[in-house]
Amino acid sequence: HGRPPGRQGHPLGGGGRKGSPLDCLIEREYFLRSTRPGVYRSVHIQALSINLAKGFKFDAMFTDFKKKKDEKNFKEARRILDLILKEKEGFPHIQYLIHYLAPVCLALKDYETLERELRALIARGYRADNLIRLGVMLCRAGRWPEAVDTLLEALAAHGLKEEDFQADCFPFDLGRKLAVFHLLMALAEACLEINDQARAARYYHLASKIKSKDYEPFLGFTKVWLATGQVDKAEITIGRLPSGEKAKDDPETHRLLGKICQKRKNLEMAYQCYQRAFDLAPGDPNNVDPFYYAGAALGRWEEMYGVLERFSREAPDYANGLARLAAVCFQLESDVLAADAAGRCLELDPRHPVARSIQNRLEARRPLLELPPETLAGAGGLTLDLGAAPLAW
Repeated sequence: HGRPPGRQGHPLGGGGRKGSPLDCLIEREYFLRSTRPGVYRSVHIQALSINLAKGFKFDAMFTDFKKKKDEKNFKEARRILDLILKEKEGFPHIQYLIHYLAPVCLALKDYETLERELRALIARGYRADNLIRLGVMLCRAGRWPEAVDTLLEALAAHGLKEEDFQADCFPFDLGRKLAVFHLLMALAEACLEINDQARAARYYHLASKIKSKDYEPFLGFTKVWLATGQVDKAEITIGRLPSGEKAKDDPETHRLLGKICQKRKNLEMAYQCYQRAFDLAPGDPNNVDPFYYAGAALGRWEEMYGVLERFSREAPDYANGLARLAAVCFQLESDVLAADAAGRCLELDPRHPVARSIQNRLEARRPLLELPPETLAGAGGLTLDLGAAPLAW
């Protein structure tokens, strides 16, 4: 309330009126200065503590959840969502909130919790969309044969058969992607992973009928051609992506261009494509290995360090990124940085072969580097030049 000072009675109202849970106290001058009457604008009020009515508690918590999710603070978003799910009276239940829980669990790689919740909902009759979510989760977990079976079950649950796509209404295009589009794309990806390229191509084709102007099925066809060794067809397909900035801004487009360049023995151009993918998505784990292998072949260690160090800040829980960073630091003879990255990697994945190899090499090199100068000078005055040539392993 922007009430002038001196009003008697309740601080949030006048004349002893009982305050509402929606009332809040704010100085009139601050309110006017921050909002400008007549202009809609959200106002951040620091240190505001009010006891919200039960009917508005969900809205406040859910707004906080979405804010944390948008900030990619998935651990905190998950914590808030768990608190919401514990509330029973007056709050939406899991059949509604699964739409929000699924992407958070996928980001945190908490596949066990997500699978348990999805299978429980499917058993209760909430089948079609949750079968899609379960299939996507199985893809992320690398359980490809199960993913194929689950996504085929999801297709049947939506009441669609492959012959239905021969109807005259196809292909069609909407402003948004339907759930069936995501289903078909995930099904194609899973088939590709189990080396069933023919079925993968068929499902990419069906996805293109659901959204005719989308570029993602074209990227899928490019993957099929590369998987079958048909580089010319892959190059033609990716050259025919539907026009628009979305395709150019998708790191997958540049990763596939990089693979085509590698097949053409143009390693320099491939490296630039992979670097562009990193520029577009600095925290995307799919960028790490293609970029690392191309850069290592070209000896671009200093450039690679900056990119991978940024990635390790964007995705600190991705073990393989830390392992590649450790390998780059080792090549640059930055032993302290290499040991730190390898150690953080092994905390996440104690069996990671690259990080363990880097640690072993550092241990082998450390005793030699820690010898005192008088030990390094031989009896005849011969001194070991530690900077003369790299050590071979």
